[in-house]
Amino acid sequence: MIYSPLFNGEANGTNINNAFLAAQQAFASSKNGKERQFIIFLSDGEPYPTTGANLVRLHGGKEPNWFEEGVNTPTTFTVYLHRTETTAPASMQRMTTNIQNNGYSSSNPMSKIWRLNTDYSSLMSLLMTNVIQPITSQYTGSPVSMVFNQVVSNKPADAIFQFSQNFPLKSDTTNFTMSVSYEVQDKTTGEKSDTVSNISFNVIRTDKVSVPTLGTVNCYDRDIELRFNGNPITSVNETMNELEVVFTAAGGNYTNVDVEIKNADNAFQDIFTIPLTYSNNTWTKKFFRTIASPVLTDQQLQHQSSDSIIIIYRNPAIPLDTIRKSYLFSISKTISLNAAAYYDKNADGFIDSIFIAVSGSLIQ
Repeated sequence: MIYSPLFNGEANGTNINNAFLAAQQAFASSKNGKERQFIIFLSDGEPYPTTGANLVRLHGGKEPNWFEEGVNTPTTFTVYLHRTETTAPASMQRMTTNIQNNGYSSSNPMSKIWRLNTDYSSLMSLLMTNVIQPITSQYTGSPVSMVFNQVVSNKPADAIFQFSQNFPLKSDTTNFTMSVSYEVQDKTTGEKSDTVSNISFNVIRTDKVSVPTLGTVNCYDRDIELRFNGNPITSVNETMNELEVVFTAAGGNYTNVDVEIKNADNAFQDIFTIPLTYSNNTWTKKFFRTIASPVLTDQQLQHQSSDSIIIIYRNPAIPLDTIRKSYLFSISKTISLNAAAYYDKNADGFIDSIFIAVSGSLIQ
């Protein structure tokens, strides 16, 4: 975050006063308590100029070394950067002592100053070890609740947030908003406070990226099929009067499964939905089919002799979680014969007629 101070500064040299005045102004509207406010001050020199005209105007309306007083200033970590000097200027050391003792907050005694003349890596090492770590180790935080796309999850005993539903992805880009509530405790004072962290991010569906180092892909298997007499089938014939819809899912947290059943012939279409029953890790339901004109209220499938049977599962919470299967219907080419007889009608010693009796109905 970059803060723009609500004043205009004028300087021709080194103006430390304006830096601290701007920081104080920013902290006045901070949501963090005073004990959780920190300044990291990097300096390469003392105020300049310190003699001549217009000094007050050039130093934020204050005397050049006003910053030394450390008035109304939160905990400050100062790094003085210089190639040759071995100690920080006396003015900055006095500033650090005054900030330690100004009573601004319980964490102000943590204020320190260092002199450094090495490279960027050394600076980062110093800041991480002597500044960032003390700041973060002073407080402990425990997440209490998380709101993910307006769905609330309270923290269970194992500190893992779990949600009662899945979150659907769109075909291209899906926006997510996340709000995490924490209970923060100051190790020094024991004081507890609540804080909220808000995050917004986009998930982009694409097959052109690799899985991030800290990410995992966890896909659960699910399928839907038709069965006859307990066995999976790939097509349907006229002998299969009662069919069974079977839905299997490894994961997904399904609480109910409804399946749409219809035939493919739009001119004589029958369509209905049946709820499946859960048992032994599968969802199942049987229905009857027949070749006839559609009856839309009987929960049975009527279809044509040249047709297909279609079953569709749609997850109401995740539109992309949809499975559609189509099964071709055809008349069986196998027939059953009750009886057969052959005749030699002209008595020439050769069979000239064969008669057979066929069981079952005939379809034109």
